[in-house]
Amino acid sequence: MLTVVIDRDSVAAGDDVRSHIARWEFPDDANLGDLLVRILDSGYLASVAGDVAWCLEAGGLELGTAADGESLRSKDDGRPETGVEIFAPDGGEIHVAMLSWGGVDRSMASLEVARIDDLLVFNLRYLAGNRMVPWSLLRERILATRR
Repeated sequence: MLTVVIDRDSVAAGDDVRSHIARWEFPDDANLGDLLVRILDSGYLASVAGDVAWCLEAGGLELGTAADGESLRSKDDGRPETGVEIFAPDGGEIHVAMLSWGGVDRSMASLEVARIDDLLVFNLRYLAGNRMVPWSLLRERILATRR
């Protein structure tokens, strides 16, 4: 069995009352797609009004303890690597972009960047206020400021 430790950012004052760390068990042959299905189908992500984005990160993290249990934080010398972006448009279908880590078929056991001892550790970083914008509109806005 693979043990995944996952945490997510708080999205509002009332959302940070307790830890969001979860420990999930997966079969040894589980892949990144299995992790995404669990994240998106379980209701683990906070419900947020408007268009939002999340980054699934690994590496540069360490486990610690907090008053309410485990804690997950960035190492002083580490920088997490973003492997997946999840876009959740308000009222629309969720979109997933695989940025690295080899796609949804990649074995989680082979993802060394996520390994801490015998655990696979991930964090979901909330990107407040971000949304996908058509390039034509963004380009127009950029060029308008250069005139």
